[in-house]
Amino acid sequence: MGLIYVNPEGVLGNPIPPKSVPHIRGTFGRMGMNDSETVALIGGGHAIGKVHGACPTGAGPSPAEDPGNPWPGTCGEGPEKGKGPNTFTSGLEGHWTTTPWKWSNEYFKNLLAYDWESWKGPGGHWCVSR
Repeated sequence: MGLIYVNPEGVLGNPIPPKSVPHIRGTFGRMGMNDSETVALIGGGHAIGKVHGACPTGAGPSPAEDPGNPWPGTCGEGPEKGKGPNTFTSGLEGHWTTTPWKWSNEYFKNLLAYDWESWKGPGGHWCVSR
């Protein structure tokens, strides 16, 4: 996992974007991707959808602990347990565009159009906002 993981909070959990660039290049380079392919993947991944998962009690047992039901989620009740707003992923919460259900290049436009500030999100992880 360490060979392909990029911490969304920055290198070693520090939100310093210039330090992330070499790490991102190295990580995606090990997968045979060049800068253009890396930007396309990151942009596409941020254009649609959102991050979710501020469930404070975590994802539940890992595949090593419970191979038949890994990471079932620990928040919520009944059929909603571990789903939707009850999920736990990175602990970051929010969307990157105003239309996370529609393909666009708004993510890139927003990166350049605004000044960004780091803050601790509801899951206790570093997030950015304008």
